[in-house]
Amino acid sequence: MYHHKPPSNSLDFIQQIVEAKTEQLTELAEIAYIDPEEDLAGANLRGVNLKGVDLNHACLRGTNLRDADLSEANLRGADLRGADLRGADLRGADLHSTQMIGARLGRNIGLLEKTKIDLRQRGAIVN
Repeated sequence: MYHHKPPSNSLDFIQQIVEAKTEQLTELAEIAYIDPEEDLAGANLRGVNLKGVDLNHACLRGTNLRDADLSEANLRGADLRGADLRGADLRGADLHSTQMIGARLGRNIGLLEKTKIDLRQRGAIVN
């Protein structure tokens, strides 16, 4: 997927991203030569619209996802250890098999009580 080299001119590189005819994270990541399964750890994605995005097995360790829209997102198997998910919209998000140790949740839309219990058992900090 990430075969090409980025343009040598930074302005050309930025222009490619700005002019992209997509809002899909995976397509934008490809344009930016980023592998979302490896390169999103520690990223600041606060308030970002990630509705319906496929982050299956993505490394999101320590990522700031506070107030992000993760509704209908596929997070199955993602590494969310230490991530900040407070205020994130999790309606319909697939959180099966996610690594949650130290992940912080609270004021989340769409998080059922039984899911909160499960996430706590997996090491999440749920307020």
